[in-house]
Amino acid sequence: MNTYTSDAISSQINTSNSWETSAVVGYYRTENTKIKLQYFISNGGGIYEMKNGFLNKDFIIIEERINLLLKSEVRYDTLFKSKYKLKS
Repeated sequence: MNTYTSDAISSQINTSNSWETSAVVGYYRTENTKIKLQYFISNGGGIYEMKNGFLNKDFIIIEERINLLLKSEVRYDTLFKSKYKLKS
């Protein structure tokens, strides 16, 4: 049976969840009520995503433009800020 101290477990979590081993690495920037997200997904050679959205009270509304063969669509994804707690 393996026994781990809380320091060893914390160290293992921090090592396995670093920017070097993460599947998605990115950042966001806010300007008044607008939010800009940019991130890199390291799957299948890598994809660089840039999205825009806006902040509205407890909501973050992300706009996604999808280019199809003959037309372009705009889709929205709504996130609730209160669902995501920040670590101190």
